[in-house]
Amino acid sequence: MKLKIPKINMYSLLLISVFFDAYALIYVDTYPVTMFTIVSILFLIHNIVNNNCKCLKITRQSAIMLVFIIYLFINYIHFDLENTSSFVLTLFFLILSLFSYRDETKESFEGYCKLFQRLMTYMSIYGIYQLIGRLLHLPFTDLIIEGHMVTGYNWTNSISVFGHILYRSNAIFREPSYFSQMLAISLLLYVPIFLSKNERTRGNIVSFILQMIALITTFSGTGILVFIIGMIIFSITKMKKRFFWNRIVPLVIICVIVGIILIFFTNLGNYFLSRIQELFVYNRDASSGFVRFRAWVEVVKEAWTYNFLLGSGIGTGSIYVSKYIVQYFGMTLSGFARVATELGLIGIIIWCNYILSFLNKNEVNVSIRYVLLCCSLIPLIFMQEAFSSNIFWMFIILINCKFTKQVKRRTKQYV
Repeated sequence: MKLKIPKINMYSLLLISVFFDAYALIYVDTYPVTMFTIVSILFLIHNIVNNNCKCLKITRQSAIMLVFIIYLFINYIHFDLENTSSFVLTLFFLILSLFSYRDETKESFEGYCKLFQRLMTYMSIYGIYQLIGRLLHLPFTDLIIEGHMVTGYNWTNSISVFGHILYRSNAIFREPSYFSQMLAISLLLYVPIFLSKNERTRGNIVSFILQMIALITTFSGTGILVFIIGMIIFSITKMKKRFFWNRIVPLVIICVIVGIILIFFTNLGNYFLSRIQELFVYNRDASSGFVRFRAWVEVVKEAWTYNFLLGSGIGTGSIYVSKYIVQYFGMTLSGFARVATELGLIGIIIWCNYILSFLNKNEVNVSIRYVLLCCSLIPLIFMQEAFSSNIFWMFIILINCKFTKQVKRRTKQYV
């Protein structure tokens, strides 16, 4: 079956808008108003007004989200109504997710996935050009609009590969790791081309190869981890299926063999091995792995020392980042770490239950791409600041649906 990209609607506009998340239209205080900000507000108003709140149905996801919203208010009140801006932003994302529920056909859902993959192919072509262009000093390697870039945009760094100094590709995303994570999700959505001959078109294969090359140009370990962990979770969910043993297991074996060859017998593999070492030993010149996966434990410990049930209060994560950045250069908090720090044990339990609840769909007509998206979002919460990420919530909105059978149009018969 050939996937069709859906016509422009609020969902496709929301999907397109996150590709311009590095560009700020205006600033409200320190908050950047992006295309996603505008489209998401229109999206929320559209769903509430036009659907007469029919989108607010009692499902497992909505029930958990309602509990989360109630808890957020309790947490905010308990900590004397502090950090109102963080509270409002968090509340907006939660309500946006709550009102995004819809009935969706498998065909239209996969059309959104196709749109996302098509856009990532375009980003891949530009990302490959970006790596070569920065090396040869070609034009348009950075698409910057002065005065309208979100803080932190175009963060990149030079690395030495094969004796050449290269700059990691970030396309038009805020940094290389964001680009790599989006590529990893898109690559996971290509798994069906290995499971079905109908999916194995020339265009899909070419796009898959381009995105694999682009993933390498980011020189980012987080994208590779999202792909590997997402694939492992997907394999576990499909272990009882016949196609798992016929198709997925051989695919995993091939990936493992290729990975071993790249890691142990190429200079590129040596680079990624050095990135893995970041997880175990802190090095100021290569600290991203350590601060992303290890340093946050100390932050959570300190926050839970005061109140392990409620954390330190919404919006306080930035205070800990400012404190620990003196000790750990480039200190950051992942989505998991931020929720655990700010909302405590209660908050992280509710949050994890919400994310995992999407994997427990018992619908017959569920799309395999839906399952792949769910599997990719689980590792993503450990890779970036997912809890306040427009990209992350866009994917939540996309999977927040119930699959229905496509209604066939009746044709009139004339005699």
